[in-house]
Formats: sequence, C-alpha cells, structure tokens
Amino acid sequence: MQGDQKLTLESPYFNAISGEGNEVSCKSFAFGVSPVFGAHVRLFEKLDLAAQLQVITKMKYEVNSVTGKKIAAQIGDNGITEDTTFHSDIPTVLNLGLGYRVIEPLYLSTSFNYYFNKSADCDSVIGTNSYDDSFEIALGADYKINDFVLVSGGFAYGKQGTTSSANNVFNPILDSFQIGFGAEIKPIKILTITAGGTWVKYFDTTYTKSGYDIDLSKKLFMFSVGASLKLF
Repeated sequence: MQGDQKLTLESPYFNAISGEGNEVSCKSFAFGVSPVFGAHVRLFEKLDLAAQLQVITKMKYEVNSVTGKKIAAQIGDNGITEDTTFHSDIPTVLNLGLGYRVIEPLYLSTSFNYYFNKSADCDSVIGTNSYDDSFEIALGADYKINDFVLVSGGFAYGKQGTTSSANNVFNPILDSFQIGFGAEIKPIKILTITAGGTWVKYFDTTYTKSGYDIDLSKKLFMFSVGASLKLF
C-alpha cells in the first residue's frame, strides 16, 4: 500500500505572524506491505461461508515538503518540519461472511468486520491518537434479472473506536450508516461491466483537543465502474 497525505491550513493571520503568506501546508509519504489470508467453504449447494484476515500494515509517514515553516513548526504536539515522521497504520482486520441462495435468482449475504485498532498506531502529522477496536456489520442482496444483468443492494452500520479525545480533525472517523447499490452487465460472454455507488451517513460528534471542543462532521458518496475480460 502506498499512502500520500497533504494537509493545508489557511488563515489571514499567518502572514502577519510569520511573513510567509497565509497558507501552511505539508506533504507526507508512506509505503507498506502485509499479507492477507482467506478461506471460502461451501457447506452445501446454497450456503457459503467465508473468512479473511488482513494483517496489520505498518505505514510510517515522512514529511517531505513544508510551506510556511515558521507557523508549521508550532502546529501539533511537536511541530511539523521536513524530518517529521509518524505512523498511520492499517490495523489488523478480521472479515467474516455468510451467503445463502434463497431462490435461483436471489442471493442474500451478511458480513461482520472487526478492526483491531489497539494493535496499530493511528496517528496523524499533528499528534498521536489512541483508538478502541471497532466493527462493521452489513446485509446485502444480489438479484439476477437474466443471463446478462445482475443488480445488488445493501446497507451497513459501522461503530468506530473513537473517543471524545481521539479523532482526526482533518479526516474525521465517525460512526456511520451506509447504503450501497450496484449492477453487473454481460453484453457478451467474455466481458463483464460493473458499476456501483455508496452513500454514507456519518453521525456528528464533538472532538476535544487541548481543551477546545470541535464539532466534527463528514459526508461521502462514492461511485465506481469496472470491466473484466475473460480470454480463456
């Protein structure tokens, strides 16, 4: 996994303080590798069980570019400079799934994902954080309209391991409810085209840092398209 982060802060007071302009920004980079193990068992024709373990990915970020250095040196726990490093790891994740074909065109599934956040350093460029473990639970359905078109939909709830004093003010980690939908089209036997979208409702919360309360909110809608070609 490759990670790139950019943080930008703007204020009309920065230039008056430092004479370096009204913007402070930094860029950081990290690269990490970890194994993933999975198993799929079909107990009988209609019932599927699956499990996957994603081992923690250690991501040590290093700041390689800073603008507005005088102000940046005063931000966060220890300031931000071009030699600042911090860990923002991807924690170990256990994914469990169950699927059942109710009738020939209808397939129902459910999944449970558990994130071992306590095993990872989930910090940011401005300071350290400590998160509790978290989980997600989801339900979904696939319906095969005919041999050429399949549609799907589902929803999920995510309970995050944040506290009132541990969060990311620039990319808030919030409890959420999400709805997803998708379609799969096979115009010819060897070609499959897919499209999907997700709308996420995040629940606002208050984050306390250095004695100050900050209201955190977030909105997200994602859309994706893909295609696969089976030559053999």
